[in-house]
Amino acid sequence: MPTGKLGDIRQAVIKMRRFINPQREAISMLATLENWIIAPDELALLRETANRTRRIVEELDATRDRLSALRDHIDADRAHALSRNSYVLSVVAAIFLPLGFLTGLFGVNVAGMPGTTAPSAFWVLAGVSAVGGLALFLIFKFAKWL
Repeated sequence: MPTGKLGDIRQAVIKMRRFINPQREAISMLATLENWIIAPDELALLRETANRTRRIVEELDATRDRLSALRDHIDADRAHALSRNSYVLSVVAAIFLPLGFLTGLFGVNVAGMPGTTAPSAFWVLAGVSAVGGLALFLIFKFAKWL
């Protein structure tokens, strides 16, 4: 059931309860009257009607609660699906981020950087990147982000 339709049904139940509950109270008050205007058999019918309207209000309350529980279940299912999709995205990122790093590392033009006259300039750049990555890993590990 689409959530829009679920919301519409819940709103209709709430409106019906708002309409029926005052009638229940009025009928209950009439059923407690014992005077010469209302005959005893009519009082019995009023009491029965008051009981029926009380059960209707209780059923409307139960229906509203069931609809709320159903809505919570749908929200939990959506949150689970979102969590699963986020996990898949994280796995894809974990695969492609190192590849992007390697592409950037091998595509760097060290000729315009200071200290590139040394033949080990590329290896110094790679080592500094590895140390930076290890430092970030340790920071994330101690911060309990991993």
